[in-house]
Amino acid sequence: VQKSKRESLMSSYRDSITRIRMIILAQSRSIWFLLPRFCYRFFSSMYREEQTVMGPIREFSRLACINAKEGSSIATLRETPKYRIDDGNNQRNGNPKISKNLLDEAITLLFAGQDTSAATLSWTLHLLSLYPKVQEKLFHEICQSLSETAGHEMLSKKVLSRLCYLDAVIKEAMRLYPVAPFVVRKLSERLDIGDPFMMESDLAKVSLPKGSFVCIWIYALHRNPEYWRQPDDFLPERWLSETSRERDRG
Repeated sequence: VQKSKRESLMSSYRDSITRIRMIILAQSRSIWFLLPRFCYRFFSSMYREEQTVMGPIREFSRLACINAKEGSSIATLRETPKYRIDDGNNQRNGNPKISKNLLDEAITLLFAGQDTSAATLSWTLHLLSLYPKVQEKLFHEICQSLSETAGHEMLSKKVLSRLCYLDAVIKEAMRLYPVAPFVVRKLSERLDIGDPFMMESDLAKVSLPKGSFVCIWIYALHRNPEYWRQPDDFLPERWLSETSRERDRG
């Protein structure tokens, strides 16, 4: 791909990723989320915009698959019919044909991974700015670890494994501000639930039918005082306890 075309595609991809997030959020808050999928496809202008926005995302992901097909992971998958990249005569517009399964996986991987690390790093730095004592302790650990290598050892997994407090800081930041604050799952069978605080009412016997969408609020779970000591505080030390009894459950 020529440099100018590649830069144009990158720009379109970034804009499309930003827009598709807004569409997904708007869809989850609208009536379309509760209706059958075909209603959304045939009657919603949001769906038409979604398809337009997905164009650059699909093209970018397709090129990523083609450029990476000689790599070990993709090279292994391309021999599998489900994840095939066809280099032979079965091409479209002169380009290798990519199986839908592989393209869907690439779209998910690139979409989900393009800012999750950045978000975690941003929240970690934000929390360190609010807790200078934690920041100082972490700084001391990093300096001590790097000084022991005397500049002769690369920042490898072996070196990182010695940074126990850094690991605790990152885990605590992810507990307070998870990248995915909630997940939605579709029930494959009926689910019987109840409110333990309302055992005498009808709410103690609630059944969700098969096919219902259930939202699991990870953000609230990570701040539940039943499972976490001082749940709203930034305490990396909670991850350093050696026994499960001393460490918060989670």
